Amino acid sequence: MNRPTAAQISANRRAQSIGSIRLDSRGELPGSRRRSEVPAEFRSVEQAPAAPTRYLDAPVRPSTPLPVAQVPATDAQVNFLRTLVRDRAISDEAREHAEQRIARWDAWVTRGRIGDFGLSKSVASAAISKCKEHPFRSQTAPVAPAVSEQPRREVPSPEQLPAGRYAIENAEGELRFYHVWRGTERPTFVKLYVEHGPDSSEVPFKSALSILARLAADPATAARRYGAEIGSCSVCSRRLTNRLSRLLSIGPVCGGRFYVEDDWSAIKESGRERLRAAGLDPKGEVDESDNFDYSADLDI
Repeated sequence: MNRPTAAQISANRRAQSIGSIRLDSRGELPGSRRRSEVPAEFRSVEQAPAAPTRYLDAPVRPSTPLPVAQVPATDAQVNFLRTLVRDRAISDEAREHAEQRIARWDAWVTRGRIGDFGLSKSVASAAISKCKEHPFRSQTAPVAPAVSEQPRREVPSPEQLPAGRYAIENAEGELRFYHVWRGTERPTFVKLYVEHGPDSSEVPFKSALSILARLAADPATAARRYGAEIGSCSVCSRRLTNRLSRLLSIGPVCGGRFYVEDDWSAIKESGRERLRAAGLDPKGEVDESDNFDYSADLDI
């Protein structure tokens, strides 16, 4: 009687193994899912047929490493995937599929990590990457920032605040002298300097906006206040030596930049009348013998 060869024995074993498996109505292995039925979170990497991690019955241990798809997911991967499935806003189908995979992995751990592990390292990595693309489940739509009730401060136009020097009190009631500089070719480009003695320093833009807004609220008064305190015209910087100019605290021509023509004419005429009433010529120069108080009367 001839003894069977090793090839015949191996073929007989494969035939017996295949014969013991019953296929379902689709002609597939029981519990298997078609690719179209697998959620997108788990579809990016194909899972190869599971292979045992322990080769108790194998006569020889493989000398080559297992394919990536046949390496079980690590504990850290599964725990991280649990958290993502719980916290991220993924689809219900994907969540159910992930929980089933994780449950099969847990059963594999319970069995002593023998048999079908249910979740490979490559599939877990792909699922983690997909889940991280989704927002958190508790995250709501972004709330639009509240609109500030304060009006936006803009740089006053040259018509609202001409270039020149001004005097105004700060929040502490201290008088401050400012120089508003505007570009020759671009008058809308403005800088603000605070004067201290013969020197001056530029005011930071954010702080300058609030000061410019206060000056623009009443530029004529601030300009004449500067002339009254310094004795020079706030526009052309000439000394106020004329009696009418000293009384008005600004040059008779430069003052017209802050007033309507008729109003400025009325103001100048009122100043002339006061000087004439004191017996002084409005066109004359200021003299120590005038015996007249030229202190600023901004109500003129």
